[in-house]
Amino acid sequence: MVIWASAMLATSFGLRLPRFGAPTWVRQQFGGALLALREQPAAVRAGAMGLLTTLLPCGWLYTFVVTAGGTGSAISGATVMLAFWAGTIPMLLSVGLGVQQIARPIARHLPVASAILVFALGALSIAGKLRPIGNHGMMSHSAPAAHVVP
Repeated sequence: MVIWASAMLATSFGLRLPRFGAPTWVRQQFGGALLALREQPAAVRAGAMGLLTTLLPCGWLYTFVVTAGGTGSAISGATVMLAFWAGTIPMLLSVGLGVQQIARPIARHLPVASAILVFALGALSIAGKLRPIGNHGMMSHSAPAAHVVP
């Protein structure tokens, strides 16, 4: 996070950094498909992106997928997934459109602001992981004092 944010800040202030591409095996396996997808209409690209979002780690999505699978019926499972879709689309749409409206006046400053935020969160994360726990830099294993009933 810190490295990415530093690179984003550097490029936003005009510093040119070398670009790193995908590993060779990724380009060989998926490069042609991605180039072909780039040439498709926006609706096709959006559909492909929507299908790829199923690969994201989302607890709610997987809860509904397991529930749909547990119904034992393709129709019932599809109905469960349709309910999930119908419940999430309005919220995702309203948040997306709302953020666009709110962010419009400050849109040109968002890349730098988000890079600073990511940098700060990354630095805080690192600081929290490196902070000693206990007296000697290790986790303390002392148990709380036992409550003695007279």
